[in-house]
Amino acid sequence: MIAGEGARRYQMLIPYSDLDEFIQDNLDPIGIIVDQTDNDETLYELEDVYEGWMRVDNEYAAFAEKDFISDLPKELDELLSKHDALLELGYDIGIQLDNTETSVDDRRDGFANFRENVLAGVKKRPDETKEEYALRYANSENSVETLEQLYVESSDITVGIIIDAEKSEGRGDFRLTPVADSELAKFVATLAEEPSAFAGFQPADNAILSGRLNFALDDMLKEQTLEIYELSKPVAHQKIDATEGITDDQKAARKEISDTLFDLFSGVEEIGVWDGFVHVAPSESGLHTGLFAGKTAEGTKVDTIVELLPKGHEGFETELNVDEAGDVKIHKVSMGEGYPNAFKEFFGDEGVFYVGTSQGAVWLSIGDGALDAMKEGIDAVAAGGGEENDRTILEADLNLLPVLKLMYQLRQDGDFDLSELLNKAAEESSSPEDETDEEEEPSETAQMLKDFQWREAAIEALTGENDKLHILLERSEDGNLSGEGSSAPGILKMIGELIAKFADENLG
Repeated sequence: MIAGEGARRYQMLIPYSDLDEFIQDNLDPIGIIVDQTDNDETLYELEDVYEGWMRVDNEYAAFAEKDFISDLPKELDELLSKHDALLELGYDIGIQLDNTETSVDDRRDGFANFRENVLAGVKKRPDETKEEYALRYANSENSVETLEQLYVESSDITVGIIIDAEKSEGRGDFRLTPVADSELAKFVATLAEEPSAFAGFQPADNAILSGRLNFALDDMLKEQTLEIYELSKPVAHQKIDATEGITDDQKAARKEISDTLFDLFSGVEEIGVWDGFVHVAPSESGLHTGLFAGKTAEGTKVDTIVELLPKGHEGFETELNVDEAGDVKIHKVSMGEGYPNAFKEFFGDEGVFYVGTSQGAVWLSIGDGALDAMKEGIDAVAAGGGEENDRTILEADLNLLPVLKLMYQLRQDGDFDLSELLNKAAEESSSPEDETDEEEEPSETAQMLKDFQWREAAIEALTGENDKLHILLERSEDGNLSGEGSSAPGILKMIGELIAKFADENLG
């Protein structure tokens, strides 16, 4: 909870069928020592890796932090009744923020100390430049500002997950109801109010990845976005300067490419929307074709980037205006020896991608039949369709196995490691309590997770299974945000086998 003092606490209620088995199978293996109190047979003290309290009845175990035993009433019905709405919806896992009993002003006052405490912890690290720190601080500040608006100006936020054991499927729901007439309500009303510029493009039935985004930006998001782009420019220059094995001329070209990209992105102030799609599908040859498009204020800026690529990257070659479709000029880029081996197996060994530019859009395509795919996509968008009654903000469908295989091969070849990139991003965005030259040792659990070799096991578990993931976020007719997600049986099988593998290797 976020109270007037700026405090934040989490409380779990977990169902069980046999208390001894629950403790033995779930708490003992992770190092939680459980001691029943002398005067209350329903209350247990928890020690070692977690210090706190556990209150039980015949069906549920509720937990509280050590200094907040008052969070555990003698009768758990008092706590359980708060979750009746989630239970009635059949959720196996549910989270709800119910603001109906507090006022906007009270929530805003309560959030003030929380904001102050979070930002006070974002201190400059010894190994980062002042520009890197300014960027990290701005990211943290923007995140807190967005979180504050969601917390203060939402009447209700509900997230639920249902595991259908009979069908071996997972389903998820999301709903956000803004406070009437709030800035958040006004913002939600603008989402997908205008159709996507790419509504005429329809994904193929056999696509392994298809996603589209039509997300309008309000003044707050525009201001945040432009600030991040501006602060990112010097940081990008510093990272380019630190790159080993490239010449000064290559560094100069890469800096110009970077600046041009940020200038291109800054056009969001004019167009006021993040609008685009990505599409990857297998061709008749068994290889894949990838297509991406994004709305821009001045897409022809990318022509400069295409021209600079050979100057910044050894082995790259470019050909301008090799073709056109409508008002889109199409350029060809050959990557030479820089083309990853994993891409050869996935997209084909040609090592070429195409860039299409017009004033209002940028297009990219790669793989088998890439040029034709781009031209067909441009023609489909020009023909129109799909605009009516479409309140979709985000939609994505993914077949996980082929994407996992590609990421795994890129990592094995040393070309790209997504998990390493995400870990680095998480480290750069974290907020240490104080500035120190000493490196804190990771917890035993964190180290076990970091060392866990999950990729091959995940690929093996998904092979031959239905591996489809689906996500949808839209603006509902009543002015709320609603979302849904689903996972096919293969996904649950993979998760189950990974949990079993981790437990066997680390907790057995």
